[in-house]
Amino acid sequence: MAFGALGKAVKVRDFWLLFFSFFICGATTNGYIGTHFIAMCGDHGLPVFALFYGLDWVATVPPTVRLTNDAFGSREAPIVLGWIVAGHQIGAAFTALM
Repeated sequence: MAFGALGKAVKVRDFWLLFFSFFICGATTNGYIGTHFIAMCGDHGLPVFALFYGLDWVATVPPTVRLTNDAFGSREAPIVLGWIVAGHQIGAAFTALM
């Protein structure tokens, strides 16, 4: 079921736009900022920045859920969103290793 939905999704431009935007999001938030910058802010006495950044971090998820639902329908959207979030984690892992 998951690979069937992915097979359909990769043929749609909206999937690639959402996938790569989440890849970049993961690369910057988890990879650079989450791995290095927030810890540095804590070390330098800026815990308030870390708190507000953490609250802002989840602001991209609800619009992405809506866009995915609009593009793929309520039946396929949850599975396709899982693949889009996988792109986020791939970007985060790739950047954290650099």
